[in-house]
Amino acid sequence: MLPKYNVTATLQCAGNKRTAMSKVRKVRGVGWDVSALGNATWGGAKLSDVLELVGIHKLSSVTSLGGKHVEFVSVDRCKEEKGGPYKASIPLKQATDPDADVLLAYEMNGETINRDHGYPLRVVVPGVIGARSVKWLDSINIIKEECQV
Repeated sequence: MLPKYNVTATLQCAGNKRTAMSKVRKVRGVGWDVSALGNATWGGAKLSDVLELVGIHKLSSVTSLGGKHVEFVSVDRCKEEKGGPYKASIPLKQATDPDADVLLAYEMNGETINRDHGYPLRVVVPGVIGARSVKWLDSINIIKEECQV
């Protein structure tokens, strides 16, 4: 069993104020207004520990097969992806760094994470846009290039 870690992080959508920006010129993405952000204490396993269980060493920047990014795939389907799954990736170096505090979270504020926030499992990637903190996690892949979806 892997140890549980708690990380307090603010997640902010990169689309904050996108609605207002779209009035000036067309901007791709979901039209958020203001305040698409939240703060919570997340509990779960460190991604670096999980990756180590499958043979990817801590602080790795490339795998033996050339993988340089970790892709998170959601069960969520979205029209922006033509009905395909929502996906996002982070560099392998960040994913394997235990000090980066990237979690596979199953708790939020000391309780089992609820459906709206990603139950049963979501990725929490502190320090980058909230879109990398994929909800409703279906799978994790090691890929050679950054996810372009």
